[in-house]
Order: sequence, then structure tokens, then C-alpha cells
Amino acid sequence: MLSGNPLGPAAADHLARALLQHATLTELELWGCELLSAGAARLAGLIAASSALSSLNLAGNKIEDDAATVLAKAIANSATIKVLDLTANAMTAVGVTDLMDAALVNTGLVSLTLEGNQVNRVVQKKMDALMTQRKEAQQQSSTA
Repeated sequence: MLSGNPLGPAAADHLARALLQHATLTELELWGCELLSAGAARLAGLIAASSALSSLNLAGNKIEDDAATVLAKAIANSATIKVLDLTANAMTAVGVTDLMDAALVNTGLVSLTLEGNQVNRVVQKKMDALMTQRKEAQQQSSTA
């Protein structure tokens, strides 16, 4: 488990490159690794390119709007990402809006956690409602 270790942005680049070679990785927990925006932006390539990664936790990494925009583009183009935790970062309405737009495009995304950022309550409620709706639809389709 890498969470809680101060990896920093440079290590994120090495990690992303190494993980692209391991196509079976489905979950990655990197909360509190001091990745910053630069590290998160480097990991965005992993989200877009991976054929297996379905869950990524980047909570508590001081990710700002510039990286949120890069992550949003990766989310919109990912065929596998279902869960992304961005709790307690440094995003504002600018980055969160980009992430919401990506969530609307990627219908496979069922959980996008943004608590602890500078997110308007109305925006957060809309995101929560969208994710709840997607989870319910997914559950219904799996029982049908």
C-alpha cells in the first residue's frame, strides 16, 4: 500500500509508467502521497490508457484546478474508471466543473468524491445525485 507515503510528483511519473506495464491493476490507493497537481496530472495518463484500472484514490494530495482539468479529460476518455476519490484537495469550482462535465460524458463512472474541496453545496448535491442514479441503474442492469 502506497497511501500515506510522501511520494511526490516525480515518483508519480515513474509509478504511472510502471503501472502501464501491468495491465491487470484494477485499484490504486494513493491518498496523502503529496503528489500535488503535477503528480496527479502525470497519473491522468494512466486513467486514460489503462484497460483495467477501475478505482483510483487521490484524496489529500493538494491537487489544484489545473490537474483537475487534465484528470477530467482522462476520465472522459477512460473505458474502465468507475471510482475516483478526490476528497480533501485544493480544487475550486473551475476544476470541479471540468470534472462534472467529464462525469456526464463517461457514463461508466459511478463514484466521484469531491468533499473537502472548494465545492458549492448545490454542485456537490448534483454530483451526488448523478452518481447515485448511476449506481442504481448499474444495480438494476446487473439484476436483470
